[in-house]
Amino acid sequence: MDLRLQSGQQVTLASLQKGQTLIVRYVTRGCGAQGRLLSLGLRKGALVEVLRRSRMSGPLIVKVNDSQVAIGRCLAEAIVGELLSK
Repeated sequence: MDLRLQSGQQVTLASLQKGQTLIVRYVTRGCGAQGRLLSLGLRKGALVEVLRRSRMSGPLIVKVNDSQVAIGRCLAEAIVGELLSK
C-alpha cells in the first residue's frame, strides 16, 4: 500500500516534509491555540510551506505570508489543510 501524501489530500502540518505546502482549512485545538496561530498568520486559506523539520519531536520552520515561523510539533498537529503539489 502506498502511504505517500498526495495533492488535494487533507493532512496536518506536522505530517508534511520539507518543501511541501498546504492551504490551511481549520485548526483542531481550542481558542488559545487558534489565537496564537492567528497572530502568526496561520488562518484559514493561508499557504504554509515547510522549510525545515527538526529531528524527533522538535519544531517545524515554516513560511507563511513571506515570514519564517517556528511551530512546535504539537501545535502543527492541530493545523489541518489541503496538500498542494509542487
